[in-house]
Amino acid sequence: MKMTHPSESEVRPATILIDVQLQKTSAEEHDASLQELRQLIETLGWEIVGTLTQKLQSPTAASFIGPGKLEELSELVKAPRKAASLVFDHELTPTQVRNIREATGVDVY
Repeated sequence: MKMTHPSESEVRPATILIDVQLQKTSAEEHDASLQELRQLIETLGWEIVGTLTQKLQSPTAASFIGPGKLEELSELVKAPRKAASLVFDHELTPTQVRNIREATGVDVY
């Protein structure tokens, strides 16, 4: 799906950021990466309605995040300000994108 910048008359798409700090990443690098992602999303004109964080030694093959976090994320997208998309701070495989989309019912970037 193409990412677009909404016009002023459109509703800002609601998104949740998924913030994963891998063991090999320093806190400073991680914080800088998350700040850059926030700025990019805001530049698109999207509304950040939540952030889910997790520290991992390494990503899981099925969904990058752990199964418990995926379940938590599935509930978070249904929160009062329902999210239309999820934006990860890491590159995902096509299988991970499919699995996350099936678990949450929203677009995954």
